[in-house]
Amino acid sequence: MHWHIKRMVKLIVKISKYVIMLLIISYITLFAWVMLDKHHPTSLHHADAIIVLGAAAWGDHPSPVLKKRINHAITLYRQKIASHIIFTGGSPNPNFPSEAAVAKQFAHNHHGIPESAIAIDESSRNTYENLINAKKIGEKKAWHQFIIVSDSYHLTRATIIAYLLGLSVQSSATKQTAEINTKALKMYVKETNSTIGALIYHYLLHKELSFNHIRLESQIKPVRNKNTKAHT
Repeated sequence: MHWHIKRMVKLIVKISKYVIMLLIISYITLFAWVMLDKHHPTSLHHADAIIVLGAAAWGDHPSPVLKKRINHAITLYRQKIASHIIFTGGSPNPNFPSEAAVAKQFAHNHHGIPESAIAIDESSRNTYENLINAKKIGEKKAWHQFIIVSDSYHLTRATIIAYLLGLSVQSSATKQTAEINTKALKMYVKETNSTIGALIYHYLLHKELSFNHIRLESQIKPVRNKNTKAHT
């Protein structure tokens, strides 16, 4: 009996080593993908709308990061690559306007983008919600093709989430420095971790929805038609 336990422990340790090695290789692969995928396509196909992912707003003004995303989306809009822009992002403080509202105001007041060409999502709190809410807007307006605009480091995660949600997207990154320094590496590590988190969240969310659906079906009992007479 003792011999069997010892053998089982050795087997578990051996399997654990392979699992850990696989996880490390997977993480390094994803990190390299996030860092090297620059999302600068040579040409973009026409889309129904540009999805601008949320970034911080400073009161009634967009932060430098958000402003770059707005300006990049406006450039694509003026090139007639898309007919509409969806600004996404809520507000961490109910006393301040949402990121999407600030972006819309900036695009309309400073660049003359007509309000009819702009849709906004003011309730999302993260990239996953940015995209799922943009998808809902697209479904209401019969928009099917999208271009996601954000910073280069952010777009790998965004395109993976879009794929999981069934969105048909292209991506276009804002201009940024190509310098790789400690700050940039920390950002890539954070983005890699966030991508893993988004994958886990999506998996758990859909498992929960599937479980609730099965549980609901099991609770539904067949209703007997009162007008149907029993056979004798």
